[in-house]
Amino acid sequence: MSKLATRPKNAAHDDPSAVSGVRCALGLHHFRVSPLRGRLLLRTFSPGQNGAPNSLRLNDIRPPSGPQGAQPDAWDLLHRVEKLEKSSTSSPISRLSETDRAAFAGQPDPQDSHIILDKTRFRPIIACYVAATGSWSGYAEATGSGPKPSFQGSEAEALTVQMADKMATLYFRSFESSHRILHAPTFWTEYQRFWSHPESITTALRLKILLVGLGSSLYGQEDASAEFCSLVLQSIYTTQTWLSGPLEKDRLDLTGLQIHCLMILARQIFSIGGDLVWISMGSLIHKAMQLGLHRDPKHLPKMSVLQSEIRRRIWATILEMTIQPSLDSEMPPRLFVDEFDTEAPSNVNDDEMDESTTGIQPHPKGKYTATSMQLILLDSVPTRFRILRLLNGLHTELSYLNVLTLRSELTEACRVANSFMKENGESGITTFHRNLLGYLVRRFLLPLHCPFATTAQTNPLFYHSVKVSLDAAMAIISPGPDEGFSRLMAISGGLFREGFRSAMTAITLELLVQVEAQRLDGTLLRNLQYRGLLKQAVKDIIELSAERIRQGETNFKSHMFLNMILSQVEAIETGTSCEIKISQSARDSLEFCHDLLRTRADTVPLPYPSDIGLTSTRPNGEQDDYGFDFNLDFFPPDGGFS
Repeated sequence: MSKLATRPKNAAHDDPSAVSGVRCALGLHHFRVSPLRGRLLLRTFSPGQNGAPNSLRLNDIRPPSGPQGAQPDAWDLLHRVEKLEKSSTSSPISRLSETDRAAFAGQPDPQDSHIILDKTRFRPIIACYVAATGSWSGYAEATGSGPKPSFQGSEAEALTVQMADKMATLYFRSFESSHRILHAPTFWTEYQRFWSHPESITTALRLKILLVGLGSSLYGQEDASAEFCSLVLQSIYTTQTWLSGPLEKDRLDLTGLQIHCLMILARQIFSIGGDLVWISMGSLIHKAMQLGLHRDPKHLPKMSVLQSEIRRRIWATILEMTIQPSLDSEMPPRLFVDEFDTEAPSNVNDDEMDESTTGIQPHPKGKYTATSMQLILLDSVPTRFRILRLLNGLHTELSYLNVLTLRSELTEACRVANSFMKENGESGITTFHRNLLGYLVRRFLLPLHCPFATTAQTNPLFYHSVKVSLDAAMAIISPGPDEGFSRLMAISGGLFREGFRSAMTAITLELLVQVEAQRLDGTLLRNLQYRGLLKQAVKDIIELSAERIRQGETNFKSHMFLNMILSQVEAIETGTSCEIKISQSARDSLEFCHDLLRTRADTVPLPYPSDIGLTSTRPNGEQDDYGFDFNLDFFPPDGGFS
């Protein structure tokens, strides 16, 4: 890390000739410039014989390895800095202001020198960097401090007011119900201001772009062109770059936290690194705790009622976003229930409070409001945290008694939620809300009972786990009829894909077990209804897998395996060769998927992350293919299905 020795505060940038007062650090690195390695030029402000500060000379620098002159621009820069030093006055202290000279006079000996990390002190280094690379735009892109993206040309044509209105409205009708991130009246005010003054490019612009993208996941109309889908992906990458920008404190506020939450949600919806969300959640949790969201507002300095409620809502959303990827990645969550004391949000509608509100009267819990869905999810958070600790803890023992207790608590939470939605069916609850709420909670039953369901063949005492797993799996793959939710399951990744894969595994395993057991006891021609139900479920999953490929997924392994399993079952039923039937179905599936992929490639080109400002990297150092989730794993690790 570059270090700057102690120096009077403004001497480095008040005068161009003061560049001699600060040395650039070798080791500048940028994706457009080859790395230049060398020793740090460190200036310590201790008086020399002539009263001038001592410094390391250019000859004291270790030259870079490799052929001489490999970096002519950077070495020329160092010679220029040395020349500037020689041409400067013998005592740079004379250039300082009275205040700075007084501060300089009080400096200790070199042994006592300490480093002052002041962001303004990096300006001379930035100037050196720009001179070395010949480009300001590269630095601006890397730090996010340059001109922010705006809609120009084709982008402006792709994003129209009418389409953006539809996308944002869809978002509030769907995802905002369970993941409370925004205050609707405040958002719509800022949204209208943005369209009234499109030249104003602010942080809120990125939030609006992201909202448009989230809503478009449910928008399946013909006017949602390929150019618009490309714009959605570009906005996600641009927002991720903005969030990752260094030396920018404007990310550390509620607006930046809202954008970060939306980014996490968008990555899972659009399958952009959705399987790596658990890693990203660490940064989000740290930001939230740095802002004090893990403490209830009543313990913090006085703030408005609106700000208090927004903080509680965002924290509840972060809790939900924490436990979902922890289940998928089989990793412990980054926090537990004893590490925060933030209370649940109030059961109120958004239009019942604004910045001038001094007090609110929450509605009874049985009355539906814009916060009801989040409160229902929040009620089961402690149980789901305990499930994660039991499944992913290093020193926990998976006791069947504990599994049954947790299953009972989770089933009761689902029962209460269903009862609430039936009672408030006329208040604005949609099929999408029911499907999403049930999916986020029921999927925890599958990994909880999986270790015992796989041993039920040898130990009938665990057959209850088979039934629980199968019931949860059938509920996941057969949601209520809703076009938006069906489209979400066809394009999404992350938690939406992983839960579906777990359900798929449970159903296919039960189908294979049933057909083999009936073959052995000679009852293949009896009890056809149950086996037919399982076979139809597998066919439905195959159709969904094909639709995901049509929507851009390149993982055809699940489609092939499902066809192979179905062919094996049919071969056992008819008494034909399993090997031949399985081979034929695998070949037919590969040909079918190849045709789908070719058609997709001919119509919609894949966006390159390098073209839109961000490259995605996997933990092993390999780059993601185009930023999509290309994980080809079919069975979960250590799931007992291999």
